[in-house]
Amino acid sequence: MPWEVQNGTLFAVGAMFTASAVVAFKRKATTPFKVAYFFAWPTLGSGTILLLQPDKDALEQKLRAKGLVDDASMGEARRLRAAQMEALRGSSKS
Repeated sequence: MPWEVQNGTLFAVGAMFTASAVVAFKRKATTPFKVAYFFAWPTLGSGTILLLQPDKDALEQKLRAKGLVDDASMGEARRLRAAQMEALRGSSKS
């Protein structure tokens, strides 16, 4: 996936929390360590996953080149994904 500001920022904030947790641990500062550790894993983990996942268009081109996907199956997948998202939006409003 190309570098995007949101993904890079999430990764950088996670790295900052991880570094803060290490510093707080070495200084035996219990409360700052707990706070930094609590925020380190969700931010650093999510940022890493978002940076490393493949770009949707590049993945689709690679699958088309291998003959694993055609236009009909991609259209069906998009339709099903749109229906799932609509169902999620509907359930969150009620």
